[in-house]
Amino acid sequence: MAELLLAEARRRMALDPGLWAMKAGAGAAVDRALRVALDEAGGPVRQVCIVVDEGGQMAAVGRGLRLPVPPIYVGRFGAPGLILADHGQSDAASGAAGVAAREGIEAALLADGAQVLVQAVVPGREALAPGYGPLTLYYTRDLGRGVEQGEAIRPAEAGDLPGIVAGSAVNRRVLHGIDRFWEPHPEADVRFGAWMGRSLGLDDRDMLVADGPRGLAGYAVAQPAGPLHLPPAHEAAGVGFLDDFHHEDFADPVGLAGDGAGAAALLAACERAFVARGCRSVLVVCPAGWASKRAVLERAGYRVGLSWGIRWA
Repeated sequence: MAELLLAEARRRMALDPGLWAMKAGAGAAVDRALRVALDEAGGPVRQVCIVVDEGGQMAAVGRGLRLPVPPIYVGRFGAPGLILADHGQSDAASGAAGVAAREGIEAALLADGAQVLVQAVVPGREALAPGYGPLTLYYTRDLGRGVEQGEAIRPAEAGDLPGIVAGSAVNRRVLHGIDRFWEPHPEADVRFGAWMGRSLGLDDRDMLVADGPRGLAGYAVAQPAGPLHLPPAHEAAGVGFLDDFHHEDFADPVGLAGDGAGAAALLAACERAFVARGCRSVLVVCPAGWASKRAVLERAGYRVGLSWGIRWA
């Protein structure tokens, strides 16, 4: 299993060396991840591994898990089943082997009670399976080629928290309008505000805000990428992650306000913060149906490095 996962990791690295850089101890990291996944008592998140044999040899392997719902959302449909991009297939395998592995993961997640399935795919390596519609796009760009200087954006302070929470509420309303999957929790403002207050004291991230004529125009939290977004063979250290990113320029999901200069300045400030922390690449979360936010990212030279599709059971 580890050999197949490592081979696929090398193919991803060839596709984008900045985003998918291999760990120095990639083999050991994959081995540890597999042992946790195969141990039912290995962690709080239920995981599943599927292998497909052809001609007495292992032909394909895939992984999935039950994805915890962030506390600012209701989670009416329970924890979704996530089919990870962490999979592999031997050179001698038939085209049906990979499909069989995915279908095996789907069946296992549905049997475990998942009402929603999410498939993670790496563009250039695979496409969403039939029945899945685009949900979330993870835009990426290499920071090694430099970043633009823009308007001054300042660090967030405790007094900015009400404005940040208000911007998050707009963000959540847009998300729910795009897909019912993102139904806001009744206590979302309180929960998000508490988390942002805690984040102000964390030294692994930069919280930035943009002032506007009517108050706070936008906010962003530039933080390190986590293990959920990069398979264990890849080096997450050096990849910046931008999820909490909102600006009034793209508050309308269809049309960008003006030329989007304010949002672009906030994005550029995040890039500079990532570069200062030694990041080589960045991932920015963007719902597939948020056209105005996508426009800001694409104008800044971003492309989709990872995408999630959704299928309702």
